[in-house]
Formats: sequence, structure tokens, C-alpha cells
Amino acid sequence: MTSSYDERIGDLLADYRRQRDELAETRRKIEEISVTATAPGRAVTVTVGAQGEISELGFPTPAYRRMAPAELATVLLTTIADARRRATAEMEAVLKPHVPPEFRDLAAGVVPEHPPMTEDVRRLVEDDPRFVRPQETDERDGRERADGEKRWW
Repeated sequence: MTSSYDERIGDLLADYRRQRDELAETRRKIEEISVTATAPGRAVTVTVGAQGEISELGFPTPAYRRMAPAELATVLLTTIADARRRATAEMEAVLKPHVPPEFRDLAAGVVPEHPPMTEDVRRLVEDDPRFVRPQETDERDGRERADGEKRWW
């Protein structure tokens, strides 16, 4: 007969193995990301990986030969940026199920004014003076605050 402790340990190990397998699958999907962008007129094609690294650069037509150096540079940079943007979108789609909703803006490069935190963390720090900054007015309406302080969240 197994004890409740043994059952709990078994459950924790099963959860760990499931999460490990999910993360391995996520990593595999990210490693497979490959996006190819083609410039207008098919002057240039660029293929990038999940991190935006260029894995292929091609000139499928002789159109690039008729371009001035500055024009060709602009076409290259624009096409690379397009491929990278699309690769980033694919990676975000792969990672989205694993990222808590309050952190998705961070993944997109948006830094919130007030850092996201769970209610458990908020309760732990709400009365800790290390997490309070002096603030004479309320940022929302400009009125003077009665306590003279505003919490950073």
C-alpha cells in the first residue's frame, strides 16, 4: 500500500516529466522555425531562423543588377526586417501557451509601467516599505495623496 506522501511524490514526478516533455517539444518547434521573405520584384529572398539569424540570402532574378547600391541595400534591409518580423510572430505563437497572460506584453517588447505580479506576490509586498516610493500626487488625477506615498504597482 502506498502512502499519500508517495502518491504526492509520484504526482510531482509525473508533472515534472510532462512539463519537461512539453518544453522539449516547444524547443523543437522553435528550432524548426524558418521564414523566407521575398522582396517586391523578386530581387532578393531572405530566410531567417527563430532568432532572426540569416540562414539563406538569394537573388532569384537578375533584378538586383539594375539597382543602385543604396537601393539594393534598402531592399535587403527591408526584406530582412520582414523575415525577422514574421519569424518573431511564429516564435510568439509557439511560446504563447507557456507564457502567463500578464507577461505576454514583455515578450512583445512592451515594458509596462507597473510590473505584473500575481496576487500572492502583491499580498507579500504590499506592506513592505522597500516597495513604496514617495509620491505627493496621484498620477491618475493629480490630487495630493493623503498618505504621501504611492506604491509602484
